Amino acid sequence: MKKPYVRLYKILGKYYIWIMNGKYIRDHIDPNFTNFADHTEKKYIPNREIWLDVDCSEKEYQYYINEILEKIRLLNKGVSRDKALYQAATLGKRQRSVEPSRLIKRRIGKIGDVILYKVLGKSIRNIYPLFTQGGHDLRYKFIPNKTIYIDNSLKKIEESIVIIHEFFERCLMFFRLKYEQAHAYADLLQNICTNRPKLIKSVLYYIGVHQYDYEDLMKLFKILSKER
Repeated sequence: MKKPYVRLYKILGKYYIWIMNGKYIRDHIDPNFTNFADHTEKKYIPNREIWLDVDCSEKEYQYYINEILEKIRLLNKGVSRDKALYQAATLGKRQRSVEPSRLIKRRIGKIGDVILYKVLGKSIRNIYPLFTQGGHDLRYKFIPNKTIYIDNSLKKIEESIVIIHEFFERCLMFFRLKYEQAHAYADLLQNICTNRPKLIKSVLYYIGVHQYDYEDLMKLFKILSKER
């Protein structure tokens, strides 16, 4: 069995549900793989396979399966992609509404003037089903001012890289970059740090010191991009 595959979870009709090594996928195939996906979203996933990250809880697996199957059903009916994603996410929120949505969080540090909390991702997804890995106040309205949330299901090395992504993205959005553009820059910086983990500490320190200096932030990005 190839490395990303952990085990076959179940077979639902014509769909094979696989538990996957999410960290391996993010390191070697797709840094943007989150908790679940299928072929309609990620073309490297074989048709009729649904991939679930091994680090998620058993209860969440069923939520994700239901969301994906609902999305596929709507797409097959000719519903637009955006509408299908929205309706599938709404289903996910409705499923979770039967559970307590109290957030469980613990402060894990501070970069510049931004506080970092480790949170139970499942609880966050009671509020916003599309939340995966991390988020910040300039992206999600439910996150308090000058705060970053990190999903506690992440492994230690992934946690640091996601913090870099979220903090850098937040810095750029503070300077009025649109989310899509800031996210693209943050993705590239995340990829660089994934491939060169020895940079993680120094990058975190630098962006913390220069969080309100756009020119210095982009100077770092350009230097690291050239060294790839």
